[in-house]
Amino acid sequence: MKKKNSRIDEKKTGANIARYMKKANLSIPNFAKNLDVSDNAVRNYIKGINLPDSENMYMICKFLNVDIKDLMVEKKEENTNETV
Repeated sequence: MKKKNSRIDEKKTGANIARYMKKANLSIPNFAKNLDVSDNAVRNYIKGINLPDSENMYMICKFLNVDIKDLMVEKKEENTNETV
């Protein structure tokens, strides 16, 4: 039986957040203040260590004026064969 796993690619999503922040000329402290999170939380988003929760992701999209599809990148893992 083949099993297909998929999830969000944290590193690529973080890179997208950073790219849109740069495009909007937003510093990490300014961005964090507007999201009501710590500077470290934003750094962790950008580095791909953590993903924002759904509420923060909504606020990020709203604040950066981008669609969630422009920020989040789905990571598709190769199919694996399972022996039953």
